[in-house]
Amino acid sequence: MIKVNLLPIEFRQVEVKQSRVKPQTALLAIFFLLLAVALIQLFSYVTVQQKVHRFESEMEVLKAPSAKSDSLTTAIKSKLEPEIAFFRRHVLANVLVAEILNSASDLLPEGMWLSDIRLNRGGEAVVLEMTGYAKLTTKQIAVAQIQEYVNKLKAQLETMLNEGVSDNRMQEVKITLSTNLREVSSSEVMQFAVNFQSLRKSG
Repeated sequence: MIKVNLLPIEFRQVEVKQSRVKPQTALLAIFFLLLAVALIQLFSYVTVQQKVHRFESEMEVLKAPSAKSDSLTTAIKSKLEPEIAFFRRHVLANVLVAEILNSASDLLPEGMWLSDIRLNRGGEAVVLEMTGYAKLTTKQIAVAQIQEYVNKLKAQLETMLNEGVSDNRMQEVKITLSTNLREVSSSEVMQFAVNFQSLRKSG
């Protein structure tokens, strides 16, 4: 008997042949895929390691001149230290004394003069002792002029003593001032005596 399917084509059952992939083939494909990924990562790792090694080699090359330079600098400093110490102890000390005496004279206002000035140095410490006179307009004005002069000189001394000095060696100047009325050449004047002493700043 011959069977004839009279249903329209769209309603007919079509047999589809299923293709089957063997498990061995799938595993082999996955293996090669993982192998390719591993090779790419290995290549990247080797490339990075080569760059790191090259960078370290370049750094070693740069360190050698730096070490030589540091050694040379240390040697030069050790040779110059005696000369620097002599310069600071003798030359700079005399320059500082001259600057202090000049400031004491230059800052004097009109109508005021010095009768005695003494400067002593002991290491970094400086002691400046002065006596002088001020014309007497009134007692209050004379004392105010003397006080202003002393304060200006104190500020100048601290500037000179601390120029180029590190923070732990900074100095401050303490003042002791006394005044009294005196008669000089039949004129009444205000005599003053002042002591400046430099001290290492505390804290």
